Amino acid sequence: MEELQRRLQTVLSAVVVAETTRSNMLDEEKHHLAKKQAATEARTMLTQAGDVIRKVHDIMMSDRLTSLEAMVTQGLQSIFGPHLSLEILTAIKYGKVSAEPLLVSNTPNCGVIKGPPLEAFGGGPSSIVGLLFRTICLLRSKQCRFLLLDETVAAVSDEYLEGTAQFLSRLAQMCGVTILLVTHKSAFLEFADKSYRGATSERGTFHVSKTPTGS
Repeated sequence: MEELQRRLQTVLSAVVVAETTRSNMLDEEKHHLAKKQAATEARTMLTQAGDVIRKVHDIMMSDRLTSLEAMVTQGLQSIFGPHLSLEILTAIKYGKVSAEPLLVSNTPNCGVIKGPPLEAFGGGPSSIVGLLFRTICLLRSKQCRFLLLDETVAAVSDEYLEGTAQFLSRLAQMCGVTILLVTHKSAFLEFADKSYRGATSERGTFHVSKTPTGS
């Protein structure tokens, strides 16, 4: 009888140990599942947050590009007339937003012509686009508002020189930008605040002298 009780006690002890082990294993499994679920939820939240950030970025980028288009178009039209405008095409390449500026000409005789500034419209309009891009970058930075234009507008044809000079003068006044223009074209003198003429003497000495302006 005692032997039977001893064996029964041994079996009961083994059952208790087995039950305890099973309970511990179940707890560990539940903990592991909870951690896995939490990690899955965290990944889902991060993915959703990334989607939201990308959408906000796209909206901000679109707004900035629209603003840039409007500013450059205004500058172009003040020189070349209302038929010319800037359009910026965007695309996603390698996970990043790329932008391509295009000039658009819309006239009754030729209809709509669209293409890269330099290839489709020559040096005049493309040089003004480049100048406007530089000016906008300068205004948005914390750098000194100073533009050095060394024959930057040399490609602009003579019929647009007066409009270009007026545009540069307004740009300097409205944006508080000092513009130092190096040019061979005297049409800009009328709209300059100060002007200087440089010349090389027969002895090879370079002289600079102040000249009258139209201001």
